[in-house]
Amino acid sequence: MGEALAVLVSVHLLPRVQSVAVARDFVATTCTSNGVPAEVSETATLLVSELVTNVVVHARTEIAMHIRPEGQRLRVEVMDRDPAGQVQLLAPDPTAQSGRGVHLVSVLADDWGITSQVTGKTVWFELDIA
Repeated sequence: MGEALAVLVSVHLLPRVQSVAVARDFVATTCTSNGVPAEVSETATLLVSELVTNVVVHARTEIAMHIRPEGQRLRVEVMDRDPAGQVQLLAPDPTAQSGRGVHLVSVLADDWGITSQVTGKTVWFELDIA
């Protein structure tokens, strides 16, 4: 990874459908400008799209997104302000039109998790970049 991503980069988004595209573009641009391999960038972009969509649809709060290096990994964090809402890993229903976002994160990320705070929650994932 290039030197520009030696520190945390962030963006704050409103709970609107348009924020999903903004989040995807932010991740893709950040990855490209920092020499993150294309396949890692594509996976990160897909996973961010799923997580931001979940916030827009379920939490309906402002969104903070952070991207930072974590050793030889890219770490992406998506935060909302809904402390009561829960993120659940469900087996995807093949007939459902939605409900696969967290499952995709669990399958495609090298590591992921959920951190709850009094002011909301953070869903994060890491992808190997080496």
